[in-house]
Amino acid sequence: MKALGMKYPIENSRQGYFEQTFDSLTNEKVKLRNLMRTVEGERYMQPSFGLAIYKYLFDQITEDIKRKIDIDIKNKITFWLPNLIINNLYIDIVSDVDRNRINIEIDFSLVSNPSEYDVVTFTFDSQQST
Repeated sequence: MKALGMKYPIENSRQGYFEQTFDSLTNEKVKLRNLMRTVEGERYMQPSFGLAIYKYLFDQITEDIKRKIDIDIKNKITFWLPNLIINNLYIDIVSDVDRNRINIEIDFSLVSNPSEYDVVTFTFDSQQST
């Protein structure tokens, strides 16, 4: 069986240097996690790769912020991961006096096989850098 890519988080493997992915859904999930965890402007030579979610953590939380995050995620996935279909995108923003948190859940499938799906969740916290 041919490997499609590396797993994320990067780990040592018994078959080589890094653990690899062997099916399309897992491979696209790894790519989605990479996109969501990369800060826009962080990647050398591809400054538009990644998301600007961390900047929203320090803004006043409004419904407009939630809409901007939704649009940003959908646009980035459409551009960088055209093999994915977003079935559902849930955004929950928790605002406290000295701490904001954005919880995101993405239910996705592959364009080539829409009946097979997976779900990934992310938490972005103003008191953490990851």
